[in-house]
Amino acid sequence: MKENLDPNSILNAEFQYASDTAHQANDDRGKVFEVFLANIVTLVSAAILPSVFNIENNLIFVFVFIGLFMFGLVTLYQLTRTRVAWVSSIKAMNQIKEHYIKHFEGLKDAFKWSVTSMPKANSKSSIVFVQSIFIMILNSINVSLIIYFVFFTGFRLLYIPVLGIPFIISFVIHYLIWERLLK
Repeated sequence: MKENLDPNSILNAEFQYASDTAHQANDDRGKVFEVFLANIVTLVSAAILPSVFNIENNLIFVFVFIGLFMFGLVTLYQLTRTRVAWVSSIKAMNQIKEHYIKHFEGLKDAFKWSVTSMPKANSKSSIVFVQSIFIMILNSINVSLIIYFVFFTGFRLLYIPVLGIPFIISFVIHYLIWERLLK
């Protein structure tokens, strides 16, 4: 079996993987900025449009923020499931690397990750974690804005702590869902 194994093939595959993930990381940064920009534009529009167009009925904003909330849930789900798929792929790659290392001891130093040293799915130092926290915050703001547009008019300082409670509850629920989806 060892005669059929070519150490160069796995080194080339590992280099290609590192190159591909570097390229994907650049793409992901652009996508994160787009989501941020879309949410900020919506938040600013929601704050300004009622006074500019004399919109008396806040129902349109309730539906806009419900839509953004649903979009946020789907995005969070996609992020977590892609992270789980990535970890599964890394496990498979590391299993193959371990097989090669068993037959070619000198390859051990060529690989950054092994089965025992690979990142965890719920790593708090990953870009996915930062993106997920960002989505959790925006989605929790959406929850607070839905409540604001359903129950309040105008602005008073008292609204900040009142709307902060559903924000915190929403954030905690989002975080717990995130943790559960990554298992």
